[in-house]
Amino acid sequence: MSILPAYRFVLGSFLLLALAAAGYAQGKPIPPLPDSVTKYLGTHIPKTMQKLKAGEQVRVVFFGQSLTDDGNAWVHNLCDWLKKTYPKADVVYVQRSLAGHASDALGPKVQAQLGGQNPTLVIFQCFSNGPESYETVVKNMLAAAPNSEFLIWSTHVMQDMPKAREWFERWEGNLLPQMCEKYKLGFLNVYMASRAYLKANYGDEWKWNQICADGVHLNPEGQWLLLELMKQYFKPRDAAAPSTAPATGAQPQTAEPTSAASQTSNRDSASSRPSTKGAPQMQDKPPMIIDDFESYKPGEGLPWHKAPHGNQVKVEVGPGISGKGHQSMKLTYMIQPDPANSYVAIMWYRKFDLSGCNALSFWIKPDGHGHSVGLTLNMLDDQGRQHWNLWNASFDKLQTQPGETEARRVIVPFSCLKQDLTYSPIKDVSNVFKPSNVTEIVILPGLWHGQKGGYGEAVLYIDDIEAVSIDAP
Repeated sequence: MSILPAYRFVLGSFLLLALAAAGYAQGKPIPPLPDSVTKYLGTHIPKTMQKLKAGEQVRVVFFGQSLTDDGNAWVHNLCDWLKKTYPKADVVYVQRSLAGHASDALGPKVQAQLGGQNPTLVIFQCFSNGPESYETVVKNMLAAAPNSEFLIWSTHVMQDMPKAREWFERWEGNLLPQMCEKYKLGFLNVYMASRAYLKANYGDEWKWNQICADGVHLNPEGQWLLLELMKQYFKPRDAAAPSTAPATGAQPQTAEPTSAASQTSNRDSASSRPSTKGAPQMQDKPPMIIDDFESYKPGEGLPWHKAPHGNQVKVEVGPGISGKGHQSMKLTYMIQPDPANSYVAIMWYRKFDLSGCNALSFWIKPDGHGHSVGLTLNMLDDQGRQHWNLWNASFDKLQTQPGETEARRVIVPFSCLKQDLTYSPIKDVSNVFKPSNVTEIVILPGLWHGQKGGYGEAVLYIDDIEAVSIDAP
């Protein structure tokens, strides 16, 4: 099965050329920050800080583009740091970012992304197509979450383009902070802070690629820098002095969903599970749980979200289908005859280290439309750089039949994956699939194999996504 059309629409925008590597590296000392940064630290988030100190629940919603989505180590590590710094508080993480949506495209989608989320705090960044469209996003956010506080962060130093630099200096250094003050929004001037950091540590000859992986997205040092700057915003003001680099040997903290897979008391007995007849023989090694969907509350945002291509899809918590738990992921989507809308794509960006596993396992429950289920894994290189080194599943068991509605398990051996460099900006990349380097999982229900029919609204349930070890297929 070929799923090449799924990525045909991704590369139309420069902002979608890459995702941030989810690595985390020791940085260099942060210098004294300019007044254009420090004067805003801690402003306009009093309710959030009060709740953190009082040990109350704080719902933190990350919203914006790929720089705030789940593929960024700083997002997960900030949540971990808040929990450790304010151990009595119940910090709830919610991901609502839409990769590839600058301010003009994001404005109309604010209500769908933030409405009903009831955040205490929204941490937001997106690229501006102009002050007017950006202000529309701000107004829409305030309308969608009227009782929430907001922390807006300006974009870091990116690829050096003179015209872009002139706009950034005017926007990030002047217009954006003025807009934040107008609407009483928190503001973290990452642009000026990243410039100060680069100049202090690399001299006047500093380059954007010292913190960027691809001209836009942060490399591991950039991830570390943004995390350290974020910490300054949430520290008690008497402890907000600029930080220094972490101790040598500091290790990344990987955020994993709290899983019920290891809690047998939350699982039904094996005798109640649907049949796995015909599945490859599993080895004794325990599976590596990617998502069992047990940790999410109904109505809470999932880290899986719609890609900026394909037809519309609603992602939400559904009833369990594997017999192992009580929840699954429910996809309600629309399929139409034209190629651009004949499939949907949902994805999760983050660093997945699937070392020691040789297959991906998950449960599906179709609704009888006979759609197939595409699968793509995206692989970083050994330096954590993004080259759109895609690996697609060509596996007949991913095709459902008309009238099929029974839940079943699908096991996709990594040996069945086919490399696809169609959208890679370079061709000299590894042709060996490395489970340790996976950075994105994409699931694509729709019409493949030249299928026709099955149009209209459809529903697919997905459950217990795991990396497993199987006998050689």
